[in-house]
Amino acid sequence: MNALNMPTTASSELIEMISIMRSDKVKDFVKSDGLILYVCELYLTRCGSDSTHEHIRSRARELAKLSMAMQCKSLSEALLPKKFEELCKTVKFNATPHTRKKLGVFLRIAIEFLLNIASTQDNEGLIRLMNVSLHLHKSEWRHRVGHRARLEAEQATFN
Repeated sequence: MNALNMPTTASSELIEMISIMRSDKVKDFVKSDGLILYVCELYLTRCGSDSTHEHIRSRARELAKLSMAMQCKSLSEALLPKKFEELCKTVKFNATPHTRKKLGVFLRIAIEFLLNIASTQDNEGLIRLMNVSLHLHKSEWRHRVGHRARLEAEQATFN
């Protein structure tokens, strides 16, 4: 994944949005992760001139915390197919049902972006990996991470 050439330009609006974040390890992770920055940039362009962009900042922090909880060096690493089970468990037990749904959307967009970058760079290995990740995400995410999945896991633990 390190050989992937991620776009490194950030809009002034994105830079301003990140500068408002609380200074900590999570902010440092967000600033250093090209994929998180891309997803935030995409949402900034979709949202227009929302004055606070609090929801985007929140998702950026959540994506960084997720990657850090999984002990991944980047969000790209957390999205690999071999990490899918760990990704699901981490989200399921560390996020609210509403946040899980939002993270699912952001993660799908990140996978699709990685697939597009891999395609433009003719990186066949990464194309295969991201196709598997996208398939897993589309077919398994709701089942494994949705509200019912957490309730079932808690009941199984209780019983």
